[in-house]
Amino acid sequence: MLTSLQNPLVKQIKKLHQTKERRQQQLFLLEGTHLLEAAVTVDRPLAILCYTIAWQTKHSALCEQAHQLAARVELVSADVLRSLATTVEPDGVVAIVERTSTPEPTFSSLGLVLETIQDPGNLGTMIRTAAAAGAEGL
Repeated sequence: MLTSLQNPLVKQIKKLHQTKERRQQQLFLLEGTHLLEAAVTVDRPLAILCYTIAWQTKHSALCEQAHQLAARVELVSADVLRSLATTVEPDGVVAIVERTSTPEPTFSSLGLVLETIQDPGNLGTMIRTAAAAGAEGL
């Protein structure tokens, strides 16, 4: 069980709190049971799976499934998990997943590509504007 906040793995995962590190390492953090369930549902390989004993007890079936997909599994203390997570009240599990590359769109004309939309309310406006401008792809 990992109990030290000075453990090299803990330090490596904490670096992923920064966007620059996530991009450089091509990794991202999955925090919480719901995101892990989604990853397991689509058989997404996990680079690292970290969880507490309390989480394992509550979610034994999901834990078993996640073990099958994880390259590395670590049982961690509640304090370590709190330091790994970016959420205020983590529910006991964090996973590290490799980013997959997104294929480049193959538009030969005008298209609209969106990433990390801050205000979803603007989405309709962007789509209508793209349609008015004659965009062929979204």
